Amino acid sequence: MDLKVENGSIEEDKGIGWGKSLPVQSVQEIVRNDPQSVPERYIQETKDRPLISNTLPSSLEIPIIDFSLLAKGDEDERRKLDLACKDWGFFQIVNHGVAEEVLQKMKEAVRAFFELPHEEKKKYAMAENDLHGYGQAYVHSEDQKLDWCDLIALFTLPPEVKKFKFWPLTIPVEVYSIEVQKVIEEINANLSLLMGMDRDGLEKLQGKLKQMLKLNYYPPCLEPDLVLGISPHSDGGTLTLLLQDDEVTGLQIKHKDQWISVKPIPNSLVLNVGDVIEILSNGMYKSIEHRAVTNEKKSRISVAAFAFPEDEVEVGPVDSMVDDQNRPRMYRNVKYIDYVRHHLGRKMEEGKVHTDFVNIKEDKGIGWGKSLPVQSVQEIVRNDPQSVPERYIQETKDRPLISNTLPSSLEIPIIDFSLLAKGDEDERRKLDLACKDWGFFQIINHGVAEEVLQKMKEAVRAFFELPLEEKKKYAMAENDLHGYGQAYVLSEDQKLDWCDIIVLFTLPPEIKRFKFWPLTIPGFKESVELFSTEVQKVIEEINANLSLLMGMDRDGLEKLQGKLKQGLRMNYYPPCLKPDLVLGISPHSDGGTLTLLLQDDEITGLQIKHKDDWIPVKPIPNSLVMNVGDVIEILSNGMYKSIEHRAVTNEKNSRISVAVFAFPEDEVEVSPVDSMVDDQNRPRMYRNVKYIDYVRHHLGGKMEEGKVHTDFVKLESNY
Repeated sequence: MDLKVENGSIEEDKGIGWGKSLPVQSVQEIVRNDPQSVPERYIQETKDRPLISNTLPSSLEIPIIDFSLLAKGDEDERRKLDLACKDWGFFQIVNHGVAEEVLQKMKEAVRAFFELPHEEKKKYAMAENDLHGYGQAYVHSEDQKLDWCDLIALFTLPPEVKKFKFWPLTIPVEVYSIEVQKVIEEINANLSLLMGMDRDGLEKLQGKLKQMLKLNYYPPCLEPDLVLGISPHSDGGTLTLLLQDDEVTGLQIKHKDQWISVKPIPNSLVLNVGDVIEILSNGMYKSIEHRAVTNEKKSRISVAAFAFPEDEVEVGPVDSMVDDQNRPRMYRNVKYIDYVRHHLGRKMEEGKVHTDFVNIKEDKGIGWGKSLPVQSVQEIVRNDPQSVPERYIQETKDRPLISNTLPSSLEIPIIDFSLLAKGDEDERRKLDLACKDWGFFQIINHGVAEEVLQKMKEAVRAFFELPLEEKKKYAMAENDLHGYGQAYVLSEDQKLDWCDIIVLFTLPPEIKRFKFWPLTIPGFKESVELFSTEVQKVIEEINANLSLLMGMDRDGLEKLQGKLKQGLRMNYYPPCLKPDLVLGISPHSDGGTLTLLLQDDEITGLQIKHKDDWIPVKPIPNSLVMNVGDVIEILSNGMYKSIEHRAVTNEKNSRISVAVFAFPEDEVEVSPVDSMVDDQNRPRMYRNVKYIDYVRHHLGGKMEEGKVHTDFVKLESNY
């Protein structure tokens, strides 16, 4: 038990109260006694080892911020800071105003401490209930894998948190601590401005930031690919500032699923966003996973300065960073002491999971149903492009045999949208025949700019080119259909489609869930929203023309259904060496009002069932494909056909497409329009059904069942 004198009385020293770490052997002493071997407890699991093949060269470098410009209020430099925190979570700081002499003396003092005899260093050992002092942090169990690092942790600001019994007084800590705190406070002030507050906004929210220094010593290791200097983790504070060893590279950060080495710039400082800033910014600024690796021949030192709030501060997203439509609240409020105890009470090996503790979990989904998670097809192909897993091989009767596919010379109708929008009667008659006979048609001259279409395709490809771990951040919840995965997977033995998807609900704005949107892709949000807005105009014009054809005013269908909602489904079909065994999407009809499809111009994949034959829909560059959904079939009393369709794969090339689904409000009653019912010539074929009940039935059935969903609402006399 540690005792201290306070106001003339002796009190128990309870430590900082954040947690504790078990004592372990000094790594420096292990190396001194036997430099040729690595104890088993330090050898990482195979998946966690810092293999060279998983590390990008340091030529890919983190952003550099010129602090002198930032401190003068330079707007361009502040924008660079904004992008650095959004895209990287890390940056190097040059011209920071901390004298080179201060930096060098700090490094020399750290080396001097770790060169002391072991018995001398042990005088400053961590107490069992504390994180001050010399030892290793975050050691919670006797069988935990350990880091190849010794450290000494000193709490430095405010003065009352200092515990000088842990301080080797030869280290010039205080001058360094004060100087780097000035840098931290200026960055904090600039982040306040970027987050829509005054310069002192973050200070008011967090109180005067506290500071802890962690002085790290990484001994050389003959097998550096087996150990980690520090295991992957994110930092639980506000900001972290790192003084690196100029001679040896050791810090690595995780960027787009790759470990990137941060090459030291002499006399620079490295700064990274901590979990607190991620929470306060509502996820806009990223607290990034990072680690340290070792060197075969040389030891390495570093000094990390952690800035963090008062224990009792309530941490939660800043009001200016929350927008119910565009950026809904992602984190709940939490007292900092509770957060940090959770953070430090977990093994560092768990990596970047700590903010999950405050992520808002309650999300009931869109309420239409759910889909079981399955393996990414894209990853299956990456790992083994030569084989097709059994679960993807269709039953013989369902396989897309070439003999059952007519040549694309038999083509679906083409509608000139520009004529239709002008009220051309001939073009409207063509639309009428297309919906009666085919249920599908291609639209040309639709008014959506070619650039909008191309940018949408580029955004889709950019998403599917992301590493799997990055895509998984947008994975569908078990109770939802938003996000990345596969839809309509209802059982463990169901045959699966050779396709990965991401589903985003786009209109009206209040149904958007931005946590499923890959907003880190430059231009993704803008491309999707512009495409969504433009194609909705096309959908609404077709809807208006169908209203006229069904004997109503132009706004007839809109009055019946309400303002149509919209969801986008972005599809990626990997190549398949045996395309005659699999299906990109199984045969189905669409359960909404209308579907508009942006196809890949280069590869044919969509097929529709016409007179019992599967007909390929050959893409016309910059055209759009539209099809009638089940809702229109019901409203038209069966006159317009919601047709079964599917997608096939290509042996050599991947393919993308974007399907835009337009659908009514959940509570809308769907039934045949009076003008489409004639007791003598066209008796009523469908009963009334609430749309939410219909769509749950539709999505609750296997897609393999094909075109059977409208049978759910067909009147018995029409079977």
